[in-house]
Amino acid sequence: MIYKYLISICFLFVCFSCNAKKEKHTDIAEESAEEMIVTQEVEDSEPKTLLDSLYESGEYWVDIPVTYHYAFKGKIDNKYEYIMEFDINADTISEGYYQYLNQKKSIGIKGALKANNLKIVEEDGHRFEGYFDYKTGNISGKWHSAHKEWSPVFSMNNIYKASYPEYDFKVHLVNTVEDDPDFTSRWYGISEIQYTNKKTGEVKSVDVDVEVYSWAYGLSLQDFNFDGYQDIALVWMLPAYPPLRYKFLLYNPDSESFYETSILEDIYTMPSVDYLSKRATSFMEGGRGHSWTYQFENGNYYPFYFENWMYNDETADLDYSYNYYKIENGESVEITKEEFKQINGFDYDE
Repeated sequence: MIYKYLISICFLFVCFSCNAKKEKHTDIAEESAEEMIVTQEVEDSEPKTLLDSLYESGEYWVDIPVTYHYAFKGKIDNKYEYIMEFDINADTISEGYYQYLNQKKSIGIKGALKANNLKIVEEDGHRFEGYFDYKTGNISGKWHSAHKEWSPVFSMNNIYKASYPEYDFKVHLVNTVEDDPDFTSRWYGISEIQYTNKKTGEVKSVDVDVEVYSWAYGLSLQDFNFDGYQDIALVWMLPAYPPLRYKFLLYNPDSESFYETSILEDIYTMPSVDYLSKRATSFMEGGRGHSWTYQFENGNYYPFYFENWMYNDETADLDYSYNYYKIENGESVEITKEEFKQINGFDYDE
């Protein structure tokens, strides 16, 4: 009798446990479902990116921000020679400097370009006010001292005497994974760049195949082959290891068109360009990185100087190494530091 009683109690306990586990599992399942719904709602409620909005508008030919880089050489009062470079984005000088040729110090500038009217303010208050003639690549006007006690004339030209053709740009935006069910988010690209000559109204385009991101959405126009005409640079891809890789399109003034080029294939990042020496330097920053400086000669870039650095765990410092080159018979040949200094009159790492 006691045995039957114990069996009954065990049976009730087991049933109770099973019901409790069932209820617990049901609760967990319901909570998981609720969490999934909430998570989905959060994902669905995330703000759309600029590219989302552009693409979902159904207008796949869309405007794109353009940054123009200008490089000039000029004189103040017809005797004080200087070079000047600046970037213009949406009529505003976002970054710039000028430097007198007999001085090493560069002077920061800011300002604006409205139609053809350029106003530049130096960091110490002096000002340039002039007329930008895109057809000749010349800017002329007056330089005003900070307190207006002196206002001589100034003039500066495109450093390579070229004009600045004006274009309006659009790009064809594509969703590269919209048909792939394994992707839950969009991955955008640009398949074509369209450019319209502001003077003639002629419309042309060039095919490209590049990735595009909201935080790197834009074209950079800058002279990369030292002919004075602005070429195109845009992000090509985000490699597994930074920095960003760029694609470059050169401008042909004869055909008034842009075309892909391989002369910057080894550079591939956005380089820092020295227009007086015709050199371009690309950087890879970090605890381990390097910089390559290339010399432009006969229509091509050649390795000129290489600097490598690596973090030393023992000393907590960066260890540096250097390589030097000269151009000989159309090739870049490695040379010693002493040979490099003898040929060029300077040494980068001193």
